[in-house]
Amino acid sequence: LALDAANRIYAWGYNAVGQLGINNTTSIINVPTEITNPLFSDATNGRISKVLKDDLAGNGRTAILTDKGKIFTTGYNLYGWMGNGNSTNLQIFTQMGSGPGAATLNTCKNMWFTGNGQYHSIFMQDRAGAITACGRNNNGQLGDNSTTDRLSVVSPLWRIKANNYALLDVKYIGGHSSGDQHRTHVLTNNGWLFV
Repeated sequence: LALDAANRIYAWGYNAVGQLGINNTTSIINVPTEITNPLFSDATNGRISKVLKDDLAGNGRTAILTDKGKIFTTGYNLYGWMGNGNSTNLQIFTQMGSGPGAATLNTCKNMWFTGNGQYHSIFMQDRAGAITACGRNNNGQLGDNSTTDRLSVVSPLWRIKANNYALLDVKYIGGHSSGDQHRTHVLTNNGWLFV
């Protein structure tokens, strides 16, 4: 993927599950192709402020966050990281189905991928700082006190001295994955690290 100075986004390469967002599963060899649906402009969905992309074993996913607080997703969705209540792959960028990046809210200010393109999760932060997450959760990596995959957003919790608290004051969320084994790391703005 490439983003130019005029806020146009281009894609090329492997596309078996629609991860390029060009409304098909045909790979684009050697020729960057502009993504024009949807439009990312001040007058429509907003300007692109962040792009996330990852792949594993031919399965890939892409998310775009705009300055209007919207998240658009495409690609592999077996574990529901798109938050739209199902596990259907998408071949075209579609606005997130639940959480702060969804059409009903448009309040997302940041997002992070954990896992990988095949065993995937996403964490989102709204403008008030609250964190939600969805996707693969087989190792409890979403932090919602379960090991149930989530097709819609849930609210992760801090666990401090046997008490649970809403996840706030987050600077960065990342993780490590080896195949389908996952761990999540959360760094706070004041330097605390939670795993």
